[in-house]
Amino acid sequence: KVEANQANLEALKEVIEVMALMGCKDSDAYLQASLYAYKLEPSADAALGIAKQAVKAKDYDKAIQYFEEAANMETDAVSKAEDYYLIGVLLFEQNNMSKARQYCQKAIETNPDYGAPYILIGNMYAKSAKSIYPNDAVLAKAVYYAAIDKFEKARQVDQNVAEDAGKLANTYRAHLPSTEEVFMHPDL
Repeated sequence: KVEANQANLEALKEVIEVMALMGCKDSDAYLQASLYAYKLEPSADAALGIAKQAVKAKDYDKAIQYFEEAANMETDAVSKAEDYYLIGVLLFEQNNMSKARQYCQKAIETNPDYGAPYILIGNMYAKSAKSIYPNDAVLAKAVYYAAIDKFEKARQVDQNVAEDAGKLANTYRAHLPSTEEVFMHPDL
């Protein structure tokens, strides 16, 4: 039906809408319908479909481009924040921590009650702890305080991620510097 209607915007929109309602946003038909619809009339939903298709194909630059376009066209703050967050996830997976953090901050500014970006920032802090202080294991562990703060903030603002955020916070609490280690580091 998608291939037969690739020039029929109304039919494509109907396919996209029905498949979105059915939770089939990762199906090939949804993604192809989004691509055709975007060519006929750019929209946030169509750009999102193209972005997800690019993620599936591991074309992350294209995915980021279309998530950005979706966010720019989006009128709903929750959806816009999710688009920014997904860009942050892709950048995190490419080890581009500073840009990933910028997109997480955009997501938080757009929707302050969205906990996932806080978790991603916490994971960025935790992942980079040893590279920040490669020659000092105690200071590297101290970076976990910043990660825990982000996990706690996620738990505070978003009940949907509260359990995961709590588990992450507890995991990193177990790796914090001991009292003795802190005592031997007067700067702490």
